[in-house]
Amino acid sequence: TGQCRNVRPINDQMVVSLREGERHETLFPPVCLEKDRRYKVRVEFRRSNAQQDLPSASILIDSIMLIPRTENLPFYTGTPENDNLRLEFEYYRCRDSFYTGDMATVPELCSENHLDSIGFYVYGQAFECRCDATGAKSNICTKLGGQCECKRNVAGRRCDRCQPGTYGIGPQGCTLCECNPVGSLDNFCNVVDGKCKCRPNTYGRQCNQCQPGYWNFPNCQRCDCNGHADSCDPVSGACLHCASNTDGHNCAVCREGYYGDPRLSSGIPCRQCPCPGITGSGHTFATRCALDHFTKDVVCECEEGYLGPRCRECTDNYHGYPNLVGGECQPCDCNSNIDLSRPGNCDPQTGACLACLFDTSGQNCGRCKPGYYGDAISRNCTTCKCDLLGSTGPECDHITGQCPCHPNVRGQYCSRCNPNHWKIASGMGCEQCDCDPIGALSDQCNEFDGQCDCKEGFGGRRCNQCQTYFFGDPRRQCTHCNCNPEGSANRQCDPVTGACECNPGIGGEKCDRCARGFSGLSPYCQPCGECFDNWDQILDGLKSRTGDLIASASQIRRSGATGAYSREFESMDEKIEEVRNILLTANTTSQDLLSLKDLIDKLTKELDERSDELTELEGGVDDTTQRISLAKNSLTNLRNQAEALRNDAGDLKTKATKLQEANVEGALNLTRDANDRSKEAEKRALMTHVTLEESKRNRRRTENRLMHGAADFNITQRHNDDTLVDLSVRLEDMRRSMPELNEQVCDGRGDPCDSLCGGAGCNSCGELSCNNGLVQKSGLTLKFSNEAETIFKMKEANTDELLRGISAVKRQADTANELAKIAFDASHMSRTETDAYKMAIDELLQNITDYFDDPRATPDGIRLLAEETKALNITRRPEEITELAEKISQTI
Repeated sequence: TGQCRNVRPINDQMVVSLREGERHETLFPPVCLEKDRRYKVRVEFRRSNAQQDLPSASILIDSIMLIPRTENLPFYTGTPENDNLRLEFEYYRCRDSFYTGDMATVPELCSENHLDSIGFYVYGQAFECRCDATGAKSNICTKLGGQCECKRNVAGRRCDRCQPGTYGIGPQGCTLCECNPVGSLDNFCNVVDGKCKCRPNTYGRQCNQCQPGYWNFPNCQRCDCNGHADSCDPVSGACLHCASNTDGHNCAVCREGYYGDPRLSSGIPCRQCPCPGITGSGHTFATRCALDHFTKDVVCECEEGYLGPRCRECTDNYHGYPNLVGGECQPCDCNSNIDLSRPGNCDPQTGACLACLFDTSGQNCGRCKPGYYGDAISRNCTTCKCDLLGSTGPECDHITGQCPCHPNVRGQYCSRCNPNHWKIASGMGCEQCDCDPIGALSDQCNEFDGQCDCKEGFGGRRCNQCQTYFFGDPRRQCTHCNCNPEGSANRQCDPVTGACECNPGIGGEKCDRCARGFSGLSPYCQPCGECFDNWDQILDGLKSRTGDLIASASQIRRSGATGAYSREFESMDEKIEEVRNILLTANTTSQDLLSLKDLIDKLTKELDERSDELTELEGGVDDTTQRISLAKNSLTNLRNQAEALRNDAGDLKTKATKLQEANVEGALNLTRDANDRSKEAEKRALMTHVTLEESKRNRRRTENRLMHGAADFNITQRHNDDTLVDLSVRLEDMRRSMPELNEQVCDGRGDPCDSLCGGAGCNSCGELSCNNGLVQKSGLTLKFSNEAETIFKMKEANTDELLRGISAVKRQADTANELAKIAFDASHMSRTETDAYKMAIDELLQNITDYFDDPRATPDGIRLLAEETKALNITRRPEEITELAEKISQTI
């Protein structure tokens, strides 16, 4: 029946969103409210994004104001003055001043002429400021709205309460809650003590800790201590104060000196380690042990030197009897002369060293092994250096290194003879020097070769001969050998005769000239060769015949008929004697041969002259035959003998010439040209032979190739002919199939060229209208493949986008999983609380049942007790009761 009678309730349901950056929002259209009626405003908040849950999101409502419509106010209507006032109100946008709580920004005109009037119209009176003495800075408030000036973080018109998100109003204002954004439900806390609203299992005023028995804030998890501890480190989750001899992060292992499996799943308590005795027995060799989960046996972690599951044995490099009470393992004493990384260095019971190193030996590797000596403890064992010839064996004293020596041998290594002894190389000891007392300076000799130290002029090992390079009797006279150093094999001559030992080809007593049969200048003597041997035989013959000739000439001289030619024959006799001497002392030097040649030529010439003279003489004798018959006979004999001598001289000339030709150096002028010509001819002959042989080989090679290649050539020719025939056939087949091939490729037979589709050899092949040709089909295939590639790329991009979306969904799923875990923990706690409530209710029901079953409980008594209960007065406010219940819940 009122002025809002035509307004439907559905029109009062409005939806509004708080714009970003704004602190107020106005609802349109205006609502209709009637005077003297009570209205209830209901505000519902909904998430802007239903797919994303933001538990920390919150909104604060400072106030809900009713702004009157200015056109309905009496002082803005009815008169022109009021209309002007309303226009002024709208012109200066004074209505916007209602939307802000900061009155300092309100224009003075709006405040004095409009807002004060509207406020008085609404309230109808003025109010006392009544600013709070604790929260307000003074007792003065604003005349419009009555807002007192509040201290820091204090709110309310009277400054009598803390702003949302603060607590503990006091002289300095209110303190920020600073609730942990993860552990708390929101950033609001109790205005009195600042206690934030914590999530399940979180703890503390700011909800920044896990409750006792939980860890890993903010995902507070229950401590996993296998029932051996009640609390754990809030950060790492390590259990604190593990009981029952347990230890470890989760109290899941036994502490040092104990064994077992204290996990809840096993339930094997921790017991002292038997290694082999328990701690405190004085017979334990391990500080820790463990339980083998497969064999259920105890395995000790033995100390150094012990071995076995219960430490009843000694490990490598230790010895002893640890299995006996009072026994233990001790390190093997091997003076550090063993390799600790290798097993079996010593006897495990006695400790005797078995693998000594560094050339040591003995019970404790304390001495050098046989064949070595030195300080074994300092690792200074050195090989015995006993001389193989002077010692009786290779081993020496293991400390001093002294070797065992043969007789008359001395030194640490038996490497020297005693004084006045030598011949250590015999291997049987040394012998006395036995130096000659006259020729030697002392009785001492060289201990290796036995050579005594001789006086001047004496030599030999014992100094009882001439000294080196001398010969003769040292007690009388010694003569220097003077052997030619270049021609002699050594400078020492025969100690008796003084003859030097010459090198091959060298002759003479002092080896200072070439031997017979060799030519050149000493010491560069070369064998004369076969030529000399031949001529040597010829010269021997000439020597014999010359002797005969000399005898004949001597006979002619003695029995000659006249003395007119005695001088000539004497001259010839001298020359022949000279020839004889030359032959007797013949030496095959080039100079001697040349001289001999000249001499023979001269002798031949003189013989020729004498022959001519004898011929003339013969003519003269014929004329005087009758006068001197005896002279004739004598001359005839002389002519015959002269003729024989001439023949012999001619033979001598011929043989001398041959001798000259046989000697390369003596007949150099005669043989050099002949030798060169012979070599040149031989070379040409050889080259001709080589050329002929090469020509012969080429001819044979060509014949062989012709013989062997004829058949191959014929076969190849026939194969080529067959190939040509086959190619002709295939070419003809291709020519016949060309139209069909053109039709398949170009969609035209091409024979002749198709004007549209063309063909092979034509100007075109497969145009746009030739859809059945492979050319056009391949083009379409290429086009389709390009389009497919583009589609594939789009699909690939979409796939990448989907993968990113899946990754985002996975992250959301992970978040949901975490939230599910939190919900599970909350449900678990709720179940625990429900079970507790159920037990309490059951207990209460049982009490009630017991009370009703009690024969002393009468109906009057029950009624009286109910009335007394109803008459009880609760002095606390509901908020205090709720807060007390929360504290009780948190404490529990």
